[in-house]
Amino acid sequence: NHINVHDIKDAHHTSAKYPKEISEFDQTNLEAEYLDGFIAPFVKSSKIKLACKYLNEYDIKENDTILVVASIEGIYVDDGILQEDGWLRLDLAKTVAINGEKLKKGIDDYGPDIFTDFIIDFIGKNKEEPFFIYYPMALVHDPFLPTPDSDDWSDLEKRNKGNKPIYFSDMLTYMDKIVGRISNTLDKNKLDNTILIFIGDNGTDTKVVTLNKGNEIRGAKGSTIKYASNVPMIVNWKSQIKKGFKSDAMIDFTDFYATFEDILNIDAQQSYGKSILPLITNNNYDERDVLITYYDPVWGSDGLRRGVYAQNKDYKLYKNGNFFNFSNDLYEKNPIDVTTLSETDNEIYSLLKISLDSIPELPEYNHNGWQERRKEVIESGKFNNIWQLNTK
Repeated sequence: NHINVHDIKDAHHTSAKYPKEISEFDQTNLEAEYLDGFIAPFVKSSKIKLACKYLNEYDIKENDTILVVASIEGIYVDDGILQEDGWLRLDLAKTVAINGEKLKKGIDDYGPDIFTDFIIDFIGKNKEEPFFIYYPMALVHDPFLPTPDSDDWSDLEKRNKGNKPIYFSDMLTYMDKIVGRISNTLDKNKLDNTILIFIGDNGTDTKVVTLNKGNEIRGAKGSTIKYASNVPMIVNWKSQIKKGFKSDAMIDFTDFYATFEDILNIDAQQSYGKSILPLITNNNYDERDVLITYYDPVWGSDGLRRGVYAQNKDYKLYKNGNFFNFSNDLYEKNPIDVTTLSETDNEIYSLLKISLDSIPELPEYNHNGWQERRKEVIESGKFNNIWQLNTK
């Protein structure tokens, strides 16, 4: 039974350990309701009800609890909550979904500031205990629009409509500003033993051209070339990193879980990744020779951007057989003829192929008919061109 705002107090009382012969309905103001022959009663005032069938249970020894597994046999939703597109309007059901109150914000409040305010408040409340924050930033994702520090912020038309790369630098500067706010909060609370990791999750948007050491570089987000998959990472850990340094070691996202396990001294480590703690602390880090990427996006229609490949710092071998020296051929326009390799290149090719052969092939491009399903949704008219619900 979904808990709504009117039943919070009584719902809280149902968590008490009553004797098995006493019903929670007798101890609270909740009213029982029986539907479609199900033995267990529902809460009548609940706007969304689920009927479940017991399947199995498992004892969890670590905290002396029981995990119950059930199948959903029925869903009951009050009128007006189920929308034509299949979504349930939890706001109309008055479902209590978060531990807090709805934020009172206006037209001039900026999303990244709201997120950052929450993080800063969270740090202040939890500074005496270990804590973990994962912040997937909205900046600098498109659409590219003015920030509160932009000259055009006061123009509501420019602020809320369009997608102009001219504002990319404003967004980048504002991102730096809010990262600085978080870093300063750690300093203010003397949390020198807190590790702060900043990393990109993709290349720059293809609509953006940046200048780097005199060279114009067009973004390659969503592809597999160096300008897409090779992103910056910054680590700040004041109690451990006393002097800054740079590294070109190959790191991927699987390494973070392994690193956190290492920091927490977990004995039975579960991660496939390679801990970078020795690299961060300058303690005999053993770099990987090969890094493997399995990239299978299904958010667009450009199947040419898929790819499974193994690489070292200079060469890259794809599952389809293409072999590149990408440190020289940055846009991967000229595959190397593998039948005429030098002895050195052949050794590199063989090393990459051994790793690559351990990775499965990509599924067929139109796996599970997602293209047809996507087309069907588009033609339904339920969404606009940026996938917002078409309320018209």
